[in-house]
Amino acid sequence: MASNPTETSRSQHHHHRHRHHVVVVVLGDAGRSPRMSYHALSLLQDGSDVTLVGYDGSPLLPQLTEFGRGGTESRFTFRPIPQHPSNAALNAFKPLKALFQLVSLFAVLFRCTASAGYDGSPADVLLLQIPPAIPTMLVCIIVAFVRRMRLVFDWHNFGYSLMG
Repeated sequence: MASNPTETSRSQHHHHRHRHHVVVVVLGDAGRSPRMSYHALSLLQDGSDVTLVGYDGSPLLPQLTEFGRGGTESRFTFRPIPQHPSNAALNAFKPLKALFQLVSLFAVLFRCTASAGYDGSPADVLLLQIPPAIPTMLVCIIVAFVRRMRLVFDWHNFGYSLMG
């Protein structure tokens, strides 16, 4: 009995499932963002490679760092965003702080989206927590467009944002 070519191609496609490379972006202390940390952990457990981008500070979930200890096949990496200098003039003039965040975030995202996966392939999904939306949303929209990535927003406190 001859095999159905459609079934054969479907089963072959199923076995060669594309592994997603997701860049999770938090404009804040990554260790103090349980929501995005658990998103990253769920993505890892589902088989995706994950790069978490955020400020360094508090320790990350131990489960995340375990995925980062895979040697050459490590599926989790953390890319810190440089902190703005603790300068009174910079803190007093908020547009300078936003500009520093914008440039720093662009630099980190362009570097890590080029080869986010353990195999060196580019990232294909950008997951962004908002708020804060400025300058993060603009930067991620541009990076996703240039890199041809899917962009997913996790808009937490949406009701509060609308009503506030």
